[in-house]
Amino acid sequence: HGVLFGIPKNPVLPVIHRAYTDWLSKYWRMMPRFTDRNRQNFEAHTYIFDAILHRDPDTAEDALRAHLDAAWDQVRGGFNDEQ
Repeated sequence: HGVLFGIPKNPVLPVIHRAYTDWLSKYWRMMPRFTDRNRQNFEAHTYIFDAILHRDPDTAEDALRAHLDAAWDQVRGGFNDEQ
């Protein structure tokens, strides 16, 4: 993830990424680890990466949005009152 934030060479984006991951890390640690979920996330990352490699920004964006929606569904239950 951090690599993608660094590509535009905007110094603000890596700072945003670090702040975001610092905030989310405690929730990620509380998430149960499921083989199917790990496989789905790996496949989503692979699809995004392949679209980037093939210089297909529309497919990459669609894949990224789908992955972020799915990832949010996975993590949001751990937020309780902080949503």
